[in-house]
Amino acid sequence: MAKAQDIERARRFARSIASELGIYHGKLFDEGIRQDALFELARVELEAGCALYTSRIIPRVDPEQHLYWQAIVDVVIYPRMRIPSAIW
Repeated sequence: MAKAQDIERARRFARSIASELGIYHGKLFDEGIRQDALFELARVELEAGCALYTSRIIPRVDPEQHLYWQAIVDVVIYPRMRIPSAIW
């Protein structure tokens, strides 16, 4: 697969990874939000997603993975705002 060479492709790829993480690990994310420990409980999954993302984009497009982490917030965390948590 060719590496993403522009911001829009990188953004779409980041959102697709975030979407899959949300689907396959939804219960883990729900529990992480409930306990205010999302990044501790889902660390392995989030880091694996980030590694996949960085392996498929040209580094100059998003050198600090901002698009990936923004996608995690938009696609995984924000839709779970209905879950009671100290985070909110």
